[in-house]
Amino acid sequence: MSQQLLQQGSLKQQSSMSQCSHMEYLVFSQLDASKATLEQSVDLGSGVGAAVWSNAEDFVVYEGPAHHTLSCYLDGGYDISRSLEGQRMTGGAPGKVCVMPQGHESSWDVSGYLRFFHLYFDHNNLAELTTRIWDREHQVQMPDLTFEEIAWIDALCRNVIMPLNWEAPADRLTLSSAADMLMTYLLQHYARQNHLPDISGGLAPHIKRQTIEYMHAHLEQGVRLEELAELANLSSYHFSRMFKQSLGEPPHRYMTELRLQKAEDLVLKSQVSLKDVALQLGFNDQSHFGKKFKLRFGVSPAQARRSVHL
Repeated sequence: MSQQLLQQGSLKQQSSMSQCSHMEYLVFSQLDASKATLEQSVDLGSGVGAAVWSNAEDFVVYEGPAHHTLSCYLDGGYDISRSLEGQRMTGGAPGKVCVMPQGHESSWDVSGYLRFFHLYFDHNNLAELTTRIWDREHQVQMPDLTFEEIAWIDALCRNVIMPLNWEAPADRLTLSSAADMLMTYLLQHYARQNHLPDISGGLAPHIKRQTIEYMHAHLEQGVRLEELAELANLSSYHFSRMFKQSLGEPPHRYMTELRLQKAEDLVLKSQVSLKDVALQLGFNDQSHFGKKFKLRFGVSPAQARRSVHL
């Protein structure tokens, strides 16, 4: 795996970046060289990365990137315009989606304020995902979309991806699963083959057991959807749906439940500090852990521990 995706990552925001290897993304590099401010970024492996940016009063040009970029506007964007093949396009706003395919050329006049989420993914990853989904080779061409209203993508970015703690191993599986869902959505709705196959049946018993054991063994480090799928020798698409058939919920929710059940056991039955419980189970800090714990059990870890000694 190349160590270069974000090696030029913004020094002014370096503390917010995940310390992980990346491949080089031209769109990321062009933004980093502009006035844009990097809020956070993460490498999800296999040619997939994500970032959140903000920008204002700027002009950015992209020329022939070797990767695809999905952009979802989170705030602002009303005054941005795009020039493409001599045409000027407007219509930006929170919730609007753009897709900039590999090899495209465009320029963006950023007047006013804009905050946005980017998903970067290379074409080899997309082609492999396509082959695995439909069990055959399929030529894929990503669409070039500007200021589209795609409510499903906006909701996933805003309600699932943005609330996650990108630096916490506990949220890594959810984030990689969400990225996989975004790419699958684009394939489903914009590739020529636009009907996903039906899935019947769950994981084989030995695969199910092996997967659960792997999850238990990696509560601290966190796992990516791709890792679990490779363990089962399945595509991410098939694995996710077969896992849900077998266990009643998607992998990321099951993993979170495993962590929280283990956390409850440590909180109630051990003297391990709450800070160490959070670190042992892959939460980024005690505050992050506390919010997840209270959402699941209705009380904070401290309240749960005090109740044992009443």
